[in-house]
Amino acid sequence: ISQLNALKKQLQPHFLFNVLNLISSVMYEDVARADQLLCELATLLRQSLSAQQAGEHSLADELALVRPFLTLMQARFGEQRLRVQIDAEEGALPVRMPALLLLAPVENAIKHDVATHGGPVTVRVHAALREGRLQLAVENTGVQQPGLPDGGFGLANLRERLAARYGEAASVRFGPFDDGMRLQVELPG
Repeated sequence: ISQLNALKKQLQPHFLFNVLNLISSVMYEDVARADQLLCELATLLRQSLSAQQAGEHSLADELALVRPFLTLMQARFGEQRLRVQIDAEEGALPVRMPALLLLAPVENAIKHDVATHGGPVTVRVHAALREGRLQLAVENTGVQQPGLPDGGFGLANLRERLAARYGEAASVRFGPFDDGMRLQVELPG
């Protein structure tokens, strides 16, 4: 359990600093918008702390964290530049999963593609329940990252968290697809 807690804590500063950078990039241009973003961040942080304390929650609860984050990122990049799709099958929503599992992969999709690609990028989160297993995917279009075959620090952290919790019952795959990158995670449902 202490290993899981240490791994979860490694994600928080990375996430927080990126959101604070978003707000600082807006605050001199539009004070009202910066205030709104700060309120959204405060809500997101409260939800994140609650999720961290719980350690586990439903997919529906996890998506309730991902949506505000994506809203904040769309505010930064614009809805034309960052398009968001969340597609979760109804049957998958009550499935229990480790808290804060999807935030880092979603953030990385934005950091490595939207921030570095001049054109529009779509970030898609998909969830389904198949044969008693929760299947999650985070996809992004725009840029393929062949130089990151292992996915870097965030993906290593994700793999360690899942291995500590589920052993070999969980799987993680990461790599190029079509015109972007895809992270696929499968957990016992």
